[in-house]
Amino acid sequence: MTATTVVIPSWNGADLLADCLAALWRQTLPPGEVIVIDNGSTDGTAAMLAEAFPEVRLVGLDRNRGFAAAVNAGIRASDTPLIALLNNDAVAEPGWLAALVEAADGERVGMVASKIVDAADPGRIEGIGLEVDPEGNPRQIGRGEPDGPGFVRCREVFGPIAAAALYRRQLLDEVGLFDEDFFAYLEDVDLAWRARRAGWRCLYAPGAVVAHRRGSTGRRIPRRVSYLAWRNHPWLLAKNADRRMLVRFALRQPLRDVADLARLLAARRPLDALVLVSARAAALARLPRMLRRRRNGARARRWRAA
Repeated sequence: MTATTVVIPSWNGADLLADCLAALWRQTLPPGEVIVIDNGSTDGTAAMLAEAFPEVRLVGLDRNRGFAAAVNAGIRASDTPLIALLNNDAVAEPGWLAALVEAADGERVGMVASKIVDAADPGRIEGIGLEVDPEGNPRQIGRGEPDGPGFVRCREVFGPIAAAALYRRQLLDEVGLFDEDFFAYLEDVDLAWRARRAGWRCLYAPGAVVAHRRGSTGRRIPRRVSYLAWRNHPWLLAKNADRRMLVRFALRQPLRDVADLARLLAARRPLDALVLVSARAAALARLPRMLRRRRNGARARRWRAA
């Protein structure tokens, strides 16, 4: 099978990496290389890896540059035709990588999505891929649903969830890497949207199972997570959505924001209301920059998973 590099971004996740890496050594298809991107950690990650996992290649960044910059650094440091991404709080079952690589063999398949289950409740789906609704709202397919017959067949999805995904280098060379302005959150939707517009496909591989401890990093910085999600969504649409979707968003979202602000203030959550306002202000400040990144005004194709 085609050689594959596994890239794992980590920020102060030494306590999580041991389980994540141990699972990679149990893969039925061993990775060609494992690269951990240390996002400016201060918890002894580098020393732990040197002692317990000397086979792992460590790329250290000077500070926390975010998920997008970290995985981009790993992609640039690798040279294999396929690159798998895996969160440090995810544990892959033995057949994970083999299932991803097998699914990538199809025509114009440039992305492969894993079956991500909740580590606290492995019988419940966290997501089998991404889709975008006609309003431009992305979501994880199957999130919160019990695992069952609906998740056992390979099928096409809009894009993979980057917490556990496979990308073809040829695709990345063609459409570009993750947008580092996003820092984290929705950068995987943006990349998938660009790839689909270029004619690449994404398959869901049901045999590529990963148990994810969702929010292991995010729960330490909940308001930062909210800020990034609120800021990045307008950028996602500015770069990728067709004009009709953009107009609907511009007309409806301000009213929704006002309603959200009223709800947050009524719940006596003024700091969260301030986060929403500051996130939308930051989004507006760079909106012209994001609009310039639209590929020569190409219309995005709205697409939903079957």
